[in-house]
Amino acid sequence: MPSVISRSLDRSTPRSWYALAVLLFLYVLSLMDRQIIALMITPLRRDLGLTDVQVGLLEGFAFVIMYTMAAIPLGWAVDRFSRRFVIFAGLVVWSASCAGAGFALSFAALFASRVGVGIGEAALTPGAHSMLSDLFPRRQLSMALGVFVIGANIGVMVSYGLGGTLIHWLNAAGEIHLAGLGQFHPWQMAFLVAGLPGLILSWLLFTIAEPQRRYISKPNAAVIGPVVAFFRTRGRTLPLVIVGFAFNNLVGYTVLSWTPALLERKFGWHVGEIGPALGLVLGIAGVAGMLSSGLIGGHCFRRGIHDINVRMSALSMMLAAPVALIAFTAATPTMCLVFLAGTHFLCSLTVASAAAALQLIAPNELRGRLAATYVFVANLVGQGLGPVAVGFITEHILHNHMLVGYSLAVLVPVAAALGALFLRIGLGAYRHALGEAEGHERAGEHAGASALGEAAVITRRPKLAE
Repeated sequence: MPSVISRSLDRSTPRSWYALAVLLFLYVLSLMDRQIIALMITPLRRDLGLTDVQVGLLEGFAFVIMYTMAAIPLGWAVDRFSRRFVIFAGLVVWSASCAGAGFALSFAALFASRVGVGIGEAALTPGAHSMLSDLFPRRQLSMALGVFVIGANIGVMVSYGLGGTLIHWLNAAGEIHLAGLGQFHPWQMAFLVAGLPGLILSWLLFTIAEPQRRYISKPNAAVIGPVVAFFRTRGRTLPLVIVGFAFNNLVGYTVLSWTPALLERKFGWHVGEIGPALGLVLGIAGVAGMLSSGLIGGHCFRRGIHDINVRMSALSMMLAAPVALIAFTAATPTMCLVFLAGTHFLCSLTVASAAAALQLIAPNELRGRLAATYVFVANLVGQGLGPVAVGFITEHILHNHMLVGYSLAVLVPVAAALGALFLRIGLGAYRHALGEAEGHERAGEHAGASALGEAAVITRRPKLAE
C-alpha cells in the first residue's frame, strides 16, 4: 500500500452519499441473513430435535466464532487492498452460506452454514468503516457511520417483518417440492429465499469508486503487530472502551435472538404476529436511536464536546438496565414491546457511537484493523456469549424453557450496567487519546499543505537559460 498524504476533506460529495447508500443496503442484507434464524426456533426444535442451548449456539457461537477469527486478517486486507473487492468476496460467501442452510438436515450442517455466514460478514464492517472514514470529513463521520449502522435496524425490520410473514405463509403451505432438489421444510425455504438477494445484487459494489486513503504515515505489511503497538500507546483507553461497547453488543444480540421466543412462549403469539410486531417496534426504535446518535454526536462535536460518543454511550447503557428489566418481566405483551422499544433505542444509540468513537482515535493505516479488533471483541462477548447464556440459564438453571423471560431479565440488565461502568471508567483516558489523534491530523494537514505549496512554487519557477 503506498504512502499517501493528501489535503483534508472539507465536505462530503454526492459519490460519498451514494457509496453510503450501497453499503447501507448491503448491511441490511447481512442482518437479514444473520437474524432470520431467530424466527425459526420452534420448527428447528421440532424438526431437528434441538435444545435451547443448541439454538443459542446456532444464533450466537456458530456465527461469531469465525466472524471474530476472520475479522483481524480481513481488517488487514481492508488496509492493504481494494476495499470493494474484500467486501464483494465476503458478500458472496455469506449469501451462499445462508442459502446453503436451506439444505441442512442436522445441527452440524446448520452450524457449518452459520460459520460461513460469519466468515463472509466479517469483511463488511471494517471495509465500510474504512471507506466511510475517507469519504466524509471528521465533523460528518458520526452522522455517516450512524446512517450506515441504521442498516442493522432496517435489517431487523426486514428479517422480522418480511421474514415473519414469509415463514407464516410457508408454514401454511407446508412442505414444498423443488424439481431436482426434493422436499423442503418451510424453514429451509426461508433460508434459501434470504440468501439469494446478496448473490444476485453483489454487482452493486462495483458501481462505487474506491476512495483515496488520507493521512497514511507509511506502509506496514504486518497484520497484528501494529495493532498491538497501538494498543500499548493507548494504555487502558482501548481495552476499557472496547469492552464497554462489547457489553452493549451483548444486550442487543441477546434481545434480538430471544425476544421472538419470549413472545411465543409467554404470550402465545405465532410467528406471523411476532415478526411484523418486532420488526416495526425494534426497527423504528433502532433507527431513531442511531439517527439520534449521529445528530447529537455531530452537534456536540461542533460545539467542542469531542468525547460525546463515549460520554453519551455510558449514560445510554446505564438507563437501558432498568428499562430492560421492566420489559422482560412485563405482564402484558403491549408493556413488553413498549419497554423493549426503549431498550433497543438506548442500545442503538450506543452502537452508532461506538463506530465513530474508535475511528476518531485511529490512524488511517490502522482503521480497518482497529474496526476489526472491535468486531472481534464485541461479537465474541456479545453474540458469542449472550444467546447461549440465555439458553443455558433457561435449560440448566431454571429447567423450564417457558421461563426464558426470567433468563433475559437476569442477563441483559447486568450486561448493560457493566458496559456503562467500563465506559465511564475509560472516559478520561479516551479524551486524552482523542486529543492526541486530533493533534496528529492537524500536523498531517499542515505537512500536506506545505508539500502542495512547495510543489506550486516549483511549477511556477522559471527555467534558467542554458
